[in-house]
Amino acid sequence: MLQPVQQTPVDVLKPYTRASNIQPDGIDISDVKEMWFSPVELRSLRLIVGDLLVSEGGDVGRAAIWREELSEAYYQNSINRIRSKGTNHNSYLYYLLSSIKEAGAIDIVCNRLSIAHLTAEKLNALHILYPPSDEQPSIAKFLDHQTTHIDQLIEKKTRFIKLLKEKRTALITEAVTGKFDMRTGKPYAEYKGSRVQWLGEVPAHWGGRRLKFVVRYQNSNVDKKSYEGQKNVRLCNYTDVYYNEKITNNMDFMVATATDAEIKSMSLKEGDVVITKDSEDPADIGIPAIISEPLDNVVCGYHLTVLRTKEPDAARYLHRAIQSHPSRAHFFVESPGVTRFGLNQEAIGGLTIPVPPIVERNQIAAFLDKNTTHIDQLIEKTQQSIDLLKEKRTALITAAVTGKIDVRDYVEYNAA
Repeated sequence: MLQPVQQTPVDVLKPYTRASNIQPDGIDISDVKEMWFSPVELRSLRLIVGDLLVSEGGDVGRAAIWREELSEAYYQNSINRIRSKGTNHNSYLYYLLSSIKEAGAIDIVCNRLSIAHLTAEKLNALHILYPPSDEQPSIAKFLDHQTTHIDQLIEKKTRFIKLLKEKRTALITEAVTGKFDMRTGKPYAEYKGSRVQWLGEVPAHWGGRRLKFVVRYQNSNVDKKSYEGQKNVRLCNYTDVYYNEKITNNMDFMVATATDAEIKSMSLKEGDVVITKDSEDPADIGIPAIISEPLDNVVCGYHLTVLRTKEPDAARYLHRAIQSHPSRAHFFVESPGVTRFGLNQEAIGGLTIPVPPIVERNQIAAFLDKNTTHIDQLIEKTQQSIDLLKEKRTALITAAVTGKIDVRDYVEYNAA
């Protein structure tokens, strides 16, 4: 049904919605495309207020009600449009479909073992529960009110987590660049220029060295596949590093194979720092994780670089230094690409990090371990409360659309 070019003189160019425009919080019109429509299509495919739009592919079954976000818009074949018959109401059907999707029924209908598609035929085949038409608006209004309140709480808590993460990064940056003496909480007495633009000034008694003079580093070429004749290993892969600040022995590593030479050169040791080397997004490059304890038969996987410090006990500080804003800026700038970005050896070794005296370096690492742990605990606690709110939201919708709670009095009370 997509018509990228004009086929007849009477075809007109109009905006249309895609599955990606259907979001959990409504219709997102930040990225709306246009295509050509014939006069017949203009009549049959135009959206009107109250239309229920359901994604056919991608996140199948995701739904939203069209509230005339654009004065004129149409839809195409990745979307099912629903208009309730008779006196039934789309507002109720929206919540009913949300409940069916959360229960996993749509995944069963679509056969998630293959590429899932919720076609119009599959949608029509769903057996659904319809209360009397005069109760449907009451249920929808009740859920509108309740879910809006829950969503507002989730949004506030999500913003709080974002602020905590920003505070965490700022604290790390200020500590490893010497913006304050963590022993006193005040700035140092004297500073000097670092000669690195995004590093700024550092304490006068600190040094500054490029990474290639501080660590030995090596890119991994061990992939996820298993080959006959090689030895079984536990593979620390990209996502293990990206999502975990510390790599520990009890993690659920992928099982793969490696040669004797790869095992010898890429086995991870306590104190190693591993960074992401390439990605589709340059902001995801240079993310570090530290090997915080001895590992049993764990090898570094592809798309990662292992950094091994030349000085004892320097890894904890190095890990924090790489987490700082100046290091992130360096890796962002030094990772060229168009659709995929990556760091070469020169870019990795060219990172300049501040180097305080050994005693002070270790004190900074200990200070950050303690304070980031406190922030992480707040983040985890807040995320748990968000998860509970989401569970409550889902349970409330299911209870209302299946008649487990009678909301008629609630609506009448609020309408008074």
